[in-house]
Amino acid sequence: MRGGERTLSMIFLNPDSTNTHMIHNTIQKMRKQKIHIASVQETKDTMNRDYKTPEGFRVISTAATLTTKRAAVGGAAIILNKELGPMVKNIIRNSDRVLQ
Repeated sequence: MRGGERTLSMIFLNPDSTNTHMIHNTIQKMRKQKIHIASVQETKDTMNRDYKTPEGFRVISTAATLTTKRAAVGGAAIILNKELGPMVKNIIRNSDRVLQ
């Protein structure tokens, strides 16, 4: 972000599960449309994650919960562009659906 900018562009996605291909496609869309933050719900990923992609974007997620039938439910993630990713210092995972 340039100095003095005050506007963030965001997208909200509900892909019903995430994988490397979905993350890559989302990042391509973010780059093309100059989006700063992507909020992803229903990731169904059973692990908490915080990593940097090869493109330099940061992915932070909270683990989905497992049902009695071992199906993953919930999960949320935030994908931050190159400029915003390093600014996030503290992550609080309140539940399988809420990152703070």
